[in-house]
Amino acid sequence: AVVSTQSTGDKPMTDLNTSVDKHLCKLVESIGLISEAFQWDTDGKEIVFSSAKHAHLCNQLSMIINVVRALAQTHKISLAEAFNQKMQKNRDKYPLSTSKGTFIKYNENEEKVPKQPDDKSSSDHKYSKVSTINDASMAMKSFVEERNWQKYHGNPRNLTLALFGEIGEVIELFITKKGDKFDQCLGDELSDCLAYSVRLASCCDIDLNAALAHHYP
Repeated sequence: AVVSTQSTGDKPMTDLNTSVDKHLCKLVESIGLISEAFQWDTDGKEIVFSSAKHAHLCNQLSMIINVVRALAQTHKISLAEAFNQKMQKNRDKYPLSTSKGTFIKYNENEEKVPKQPDDKSSSDHKYSKVSTINDASMAMKSFVEERNWQKYHGNPRNLTLALFGEIGEVIELFITKKGDKFDQCLGDELSDCLAYSVRLASCCDIDLNAALAHHYP
């Protein structure tokens, strides 16, 4: 499955606004249903995925990815390009030289450990551009594992809460619609939603390509 979708063309703006409202409601519904699936799981214990729970998560994560792609399409945003740019921002914000094993932002840790931008051993220098859902999943997996962030990005419930927050930021953008950089900000927030969605799917052993092909052929 590709990250981006085709342009909306010349669809009337009134139709687009109605469509956006429906998409935002679908995002809220899906993340709520995903949260419900994890609400009784206990920290520190392995989560057991029944076939019903797995199918439920496949359905709702597919919905979120599909809506994220549709919102990008509606606003003529290349989601693949926006995701690549956001990943580079995150690599700059959390360089390996200061972030391995810790979740402290570089600007908060600057005086303690100087940044090493010329560390040629870092695989940050050899990332390929993302163009498919699988690419995005692999990029997030590498980003997390290189920084030893499994304890932050390996818990499905924590990832669900983080995704909940990112969806909230998308909705806030549409409520305020402030500034000339709306599309750029929307691209950033949709990229975050994509990132947490693919990471959550990976942690839950979900094949998003197969799920998207099944639910949105």
